[in-house]
Amino acid sequence: MIAIILAAGRGAGLKELTQDRPPSLIELGGKTLLRWQCEALLAARARRICVVRGYRSQQLTPEAAGLPANTFETVENPAWMHGSMLSGLRCVASWIDKALAEDEDGIIVSHGETLYPADHVLALANAVEPVAITYDTRWQTLWMQRYGDPIMNAETFVHEDGRLLEVGFRPEDPDDIQGQYMGLIRFSPRGWELAKKAINRLGDACDHTDMTTFLQGLVEDDVLVQAVPVVGHWVEVTSRNDYYVYKQALEHKGWSHDWRVTSPTL
Repeated sequence: MIAIILAAGRGAGLKELTQDRPPSLIELGGKTLLRWQCEALLAARARRICVVRGYRSQQLTPEAAGLPANTFETVENPAWMHGSMLSGLRCVASWIDKALAEDEDGIIVSHGETLYPADHVLALANAVEPVAITYDTRWQTLWMQRYGDPIMNAETFVHEDGRLLEVGFRPEDPDDIQGQYMGLIRFSPRGWELAKKAINRLGDACDHTDMTTFLQGLVEDDVLVQAVPVVGHWVEVTSRNDYYVYKQALEHKGWSHDWRVTSPTL
């Protein structure tokens, strides 16, 4: 298995926390975000990791993240200022093609601001459909902590028997929120070919296409996207408020979304 971390953005919502560093080098729970991600991916048996860089890219090295040298490779996203996660995935497409020629177990794609344990990665790695994503069934708890209202900033997430039907819209009915997308995707080699065709079709429109819109497009193209449930134990660090909410929550033992849990089988 190979892994991609999309870490090119400035993280404007993090304000002064990223004034002098890329978001992935923020420390939370004693480690940088990037170190948490790489350690989870390696524990889940990722053989190669590529980090897509942009804002203050030269700072984003394994050593700066608190990792051994050569832990990950890098690809630059020159469109990071006005691009999206999807534009980052587009930039790394050639790297993925070459890596898949040597490793046919598929690809894990991670948003750069998402933290998770190896368990969640392994759940994705065991998915059987061409494209798979994790979703949190306990998302309301996290949204209450972040926003005070579980519906605020939530997006639709509808599946049937594990097949994704809808994601990324503004919900009009609470029943349209069966979970929340977490920023983790797995593509099998066949799934990557389908995704790459969709990316090529979008072209420069990738710069203003978010990942849930892209996933919804795959669903509408009849690509089977598997929805893999998990229960808590992840966060996304997209704002200054997120950072301080999580920092405080980590002081309480048994927090439902503490990502630092590890599988006893690893």
